[in-house]
Amino acid sequence: MNFRWPASPRRAIAASLLAGLCAAGTVIPCQAATPVGAKRVQQSAGFRSNSLDGQQLFALEIQAKQLPAVEGGHDHIVLIDTSASQVAAHRRQGIAVLEAFFSALPATDRVHLKAVDVAPKALMDGFHPAASEETQQALATLKKRVPLGATDLEAALQSALATVPGEQRPASVVYIGDGMSTAGLIGSAELEQLLQKLRSSRVPVHSYAVGPRTDLQLLGVLAQRTGGMLMFDDADARKDAPAAAGSRLAAAANAPVFYPETLKYEPAGLEVLPAVALPLRSDRSTVYLARGLAAESVQLTLSAQSQSVSESLPVGRMTAAGPFLQSLWNQAETSDGLTVAYAGRSVLQAAQRAYESEIVRLEAAGEQAVGIRELDRAEQIGQAILKLDPANVRAQAMLGASDRVRNRILAQADAAQPPAAQPPAAQPPAADNGLQARQEPVDPAEIDLIQQEQARRRIKLQRLTLEVADV
Repeated sequence: MNFRWPASPRRAIAASLLAGLCAAGTVIPCQAATPVGAKRVQQSAGFRSNSLDGQQLFALEIQAKQLPAVEGGHDHIVLIDTSASQVAAHRRQGIAVLEAFFSALPATDRVHLKAVDVAPKALMDGFHPAASEETQQALATLKKRVPLGATDLEAALQSALATVPGEQRPASVVYIGDGMSTAGLIGSAELEQLLQKLRSSRVPVHSYAVGPRTDLQLLGVLAQRTGGMLMFDDADARKDAPAAAGSRLAAAANAPVFYPETLKYEPAGLEVLPAVALPLRSDRSTVYLARGLAAESVQLTLSAQSQSVSESLPVGRMTAAGPFLQSLWNQAETSDGLTVAYAGRSVLQAAQRAYESEIVRLEAAGEQAVGIRELDRAEQIGQAILKLDPANVRAQAMLGASDRVRNRILAQADAAQPPAAQPPAAQPPAADNGLQARQEPVDPAEIDLIQQEQARRRIKLQRLTLEVADV
């Protein structure tokens, strides 16, 4: 999977984490997190649209309001991309965010730094506090490392898992890079196995995506399935300030995660993808895709032993999303929900912007193709748009214009064609005296005139075709 969405404004601001233990049987209420000091407003319950078969499609958001805080320090395996794509401003931003991340960690936390490209390379032995001499030496080694090669992200994550200490301390993986695993593409089966290992070890993967091109879908799947956070480089100088980005990343890496074991949903007949219990956080929503008949609300409940998180999502409060959801659902169906990578509303909105931008780009390219009479290309583009947006009016007009131009060319070509040959005259009956009917010899000059006329008509037809093409 290698779908790259453009950056969007980040709303992944860590909310205040409320300490406390959940009593047996407690239902943890859900709501959208509100940044400290912000005015609380009514949030949408998700997105909805009508599918082609008359049912409704949903992007359902569920988020824990509060989770029990984790006592003690955390261990963080930090993977920083040192492939050839991480150069110039991208490299400077990535290293600056890494330094800010280390500065924002509590003194009780420990880190282990690895450089990742074609193979992971440990830059320090064991785990040490972020402010330690060992960590500072690892940073100095990183800054001297020349960005080369491509990245094998699966090998990097497997290496991170193998590095997790056996101590009873919470652990996380923090990745800084573009997510482009071009040195080793990750297949669906391998990705499923890797996600299962991370989930069973309760090791969330947090990412800060930075680079000329970023694979937000792969990084989103890692965050969604493991309980991590996905942040990405933006065009906003304030939000992209390394100190702010590193602080948010540190808060996310230390936030608690709820790992449910079962997923239940209503009403009956509702299809949900992925049909598994996804981890929940209190600083971002978890997004499910669903399809079903019209209903007043949709109920989601995720449970683990004595704890559960439940939310009733009123359909009337959901934001209309148009054909965007149909495109997401079609993609999710082909992967059995594996490609549902929307780890929070900011990631879902980034995917929507990418979808809308692609539609606009294809519309412009298709209309240009019609204008310069590249009709085959125009039809291909029009069909591609209709796959993304079956009711797209501009695509239908594009295909109609292409058909009209084709018909015009054919009509003018038909008008220039020579008349159809007449059937041969009936032969006179055989002579009674047994002799064959007399045939007049053909004058060679007549044959030459016929050939000249045929050549003249062919030239005229070619001229008409060129004139139509220039219109």
